[in-house]
Amino acid sequence: SNFWANGLIAADRTPHPHIYEVKKVLQYIHFEPLAFTPNKIKVTNWHDFIGLEGYTLRWAVECDGKTVQNGEMDFPKITPRNSANIELPLKALPADGKEYVLTLREFTKHEAPLVPKGHEVAIEQWELPSVPSAKTVQPVEGTLTVNRNNEALTVKGNNFQVAFSTRNGEMTELNYNGKNLIKEGLQPNFWRPLTDNDIPNRHLIRCGTWKNAGRDAKLQHIEVAEAGQTATVTATYRMEEQDADLQTLYKITPDGKVQATMHFTPGKKQLSEMPRLGMRMILPAEYEMMTWLGRGPQETYADRKTGALIGLYNATVWEQYHPYVRAQETANHCDVRWVALRNATGEGLLVVGEEPLSVSAWNFPMEDIEYRPSQMERRHGGSIQKKDMVWLNIDHKQMGVGGDNTWGAQVHPEYTITPHEWKYSFTLAPLAPEDDAAEQAHK
Repeated sequence: SNFWANGLIAADRTPHPHIYEVKKVLQYIHFEPLAFTPNKIKVTNWHDFIGLEGYTLRWAVECDGKTVQNGEMDFPKITPRNSANIELPLKALPADGKEYVLTLREFTKHEAPLVPKGHEVAIEQWELPSVPSAKTVQPVEGTLTVNRNNEALTVKGNNFQVAFSTRNGEMTELNYNGKNLIKEGLQPNFWRPLTDNDIPNRHLIRCGTWKNAGRDAKLQHIEVAEAGQTATVTATYRMEEQDADLQTLYKITPDGKVQATMHFTPGKKQLSEMPRLGMRMILPAEYEMMTWLGRGPQETYADRKTGALIGLYNATVWEQYHPYVRAQETANHCDVRWVALRNATGEGLLVVGEEPLSVSAWNFPMEDIEYRPSQMERRHGGSIQKKDMVWLNIDHKQMGVGGDNTWGAQVHPEYTITPHEWKYSFTLAPLAPEDDAAEQAHK
């Protein structure tokens, strides 16, 4: 229904998010680290007729999205289709166990037809080798109290309470200082709204078993185990249609942190690729200020992320939504180290991945952007209404979006999710107005 309206630029001349990936793939200046050297880089000029004298290189070493070293320099003489090595005056990194990235940006020195002075023409980024530090585990003060009845299992600590339904195993309360931060707790989710490329490649038919897999999983039992200052709640589910088992574990400590783990174990049934492997929760609408350390600012996907740099980004939840001509999957951010959602006073929730996550947040339920055949309803992206909620996807992975063509080509295998055994973890923690999210993420 939108075959002729799904290019790089929208009808109102605003760029679609994938235009930045096209720009990155087509850039004429390429970079790569020189092996066995701490600060040398190979630069390749892919222009056919000009050198790099008209460009400036700006480099920066960043940690937690903040610049700790930076500089600017001209390129040496590099003739068309040739390479040269350059040396950056990088200083030794501290042995603090933190992640450091080198970011390279190239800008035009002079104005030219259609191209202004200072226009960014190329980017690159990679992680720098860092020196690990001996991490000291700070003791957690306080005690936990566990209560259970026929309807709920509750873990209480100092100024916080976490409750779970004994009927479906779902978290029903995440209460800090008398305020519940959730409307709905974490639920396993294996589905995503169909993209333009999903529809013609028969994704709905091939992968339909995953659409309601998380919601339809049947709770077998929910248990709690106490060890020292920790309480671990384990909910075990059976996924009959998929012949699979699923566990969600919640490790709760007296400081109010909740480490959530999802563990998927398949049986012998042949299954299609998973569109998504993760969990979702719903927060009150007031937690609309989103900060994340990961790729941005535009949305990214497993096979469409090199045009977005890892950095520290801030935006409202509504600003994450991109109104494609046909409403569909949107707003995902790859390689997210942590994400914070806060209200106007600065209170909120911090999510820290044990490894980088895929994260997205919407002001509507997933059903609002689900696929509807055009014969039934023409649901335009611009018609989606903001609702009184924040739907938060905290995913281990989401499959790529493809794009070899849009009339049947599937996502490349390396960007799909094979349904073998999977396990991933992340930690939920409260944020006070005075808390620095990056500092809290390191604790």
